[in-house]
Amino acid sequence: MAQFRAEKAGINAEVQQKLEQMYDVELELECRMWMEAITGEPFPECSPEELDEIERDFPGKEFYLALHNGIYLCKLIKALHPPALPGLRLVKPRNPFQERDLIDHFLKACLEYGVSKDCLFETEDLHSATNMNMRGSE
Repeated sequence: MAQFRAEKAGINAEVQQKLEQMYDVELELECRMWMEAITGEPFPECSPEELDEIERDFPGKEFYLALHNGIYLCKLIKALHPPALPGLRLVKPRNPFQERDLIDHFLKACLEYGVSKDCLFETEDLHSATNMNMRGSE
């Protein structure tokens, strides 16, 4: 997870800073509201303890914490496309491997739903909060 990664230095730190400057808070809010409307569930709230676990502060930190385990994303694709993820139990993952697995299931279901691969993020970008910028066509 993000809290176990070494702090970036040099050109990598510059790239990370530019990515963070590009983060669109208004788009995040639109996404949250859309996801709530589709799932019929409130967007997951983060506890102060969860926020404190991650030492690095970055735009979208709460958004990351709500989505990085993959559960809400899987609920979203199941609401959009009910045949998606048959038999997948949505229980809180016990380790990072299970979290990544749920994100992978979500991404594969998105492809089946018809979302272009170019509009999808990489599992590690979300899971490790290395690139929290939204992708896709405008």
